[in-house]
Amino acid sequence: MEIKDIKLSPKKGGHGHITSYSINLGSAEVRSCGFLGDDGIPLAIEKIIDPENHQIIIRLKSK
Repeated sequence: MEIKDIKLSPKKGGHGHITSYSINLGSAEVRSCGFLGDDGIPLAIEKIIDPENHQIIIRLKSK
């Protein structure tokens, strides 16, 4: 496991209000975590929102 700093990038909707945030995942990080299939196409992932522990976890979706 490795810990890296990241930044939230705000995204604005049609009325100029911030409606979401995005983060970047490096291609090497995505590959090393197995988020891509053998053909290079992204696999299904899911996010787990854990407000109690101030965490958002991104992982491969269970089959």
